[in-house]
Amino acid sequence: MGFGGGGSSSLPNHQHSNVPLTGGPLDLANVTVGSLAAGSVVYSDGAALQELVKPAVPAGEVLSYPALAVAPSWAAAGGGATTNRQVISGMTNLQTTTSTTFVNPSGTSSATLTNSAGGSAFIYFSYCCENSSIGTGGICVQIGGVDTSQVEEQSAPSGYRNCISGCGAMAATNGDTVQCRWRTNSGTRTMYNEALRESLCQIFEIY
Repeated sequence: MGFGGGGSSSLPNHQHSNVPLTGGPLDLANVTVGSLAAGSVVYSDGAALQELVKPAVPAGEVLSYPALAVAPSWAAAGGGATTNRQVISGMTNLQTTTSTTFVNPSGTSSATLTNSAGGSAFIYFSYCCENSSIGTGGICVQIGGVDTSQVEEQSAPSGYRNCISGCGAMAATNGDTVQCRWRTNSGTRTMYNEALRESLCQIFEIY
């Protein structure tokens, strides 16, 4: 029995066209033909469907559609910001100073900023202190050997502990050393490093 028209035993040639199928658009759900590579995606170039093959390497690429592009493509994923937090603590409890110029507290270490051009660092530092007489006391943070972000406070006489804090920022994290510093201009200044009154320095870097 023939399958062609007019009783002929030959089949007509199979033809493709972009004319929509009668009854509605093509349903791609669960299509099992097409010889697509595993992980490929299909997109339209405006005239026909095209295959965008999933790359084998490098790993971590993402589907991208750059500005003015006419087709999607695989591209390296954009890197997010990296953050780094350091804490300088361990300042010796009950240490004293009578220095009128900035000096390093005892019992504390310094920290080194990440050597990463284009980054930035925010530095927060706080002290809990008491003066033996009415006067002012100061704190600062030293970055790369330069005292900066100086903060002064009016200190009450002995028996009153004040908390003083400051902050500083720098445009680039370039490997500089960060050190907390303090001074007094009246009598003896005592530092307290205890529960709820800890003297410390926190460094937040983004690069």
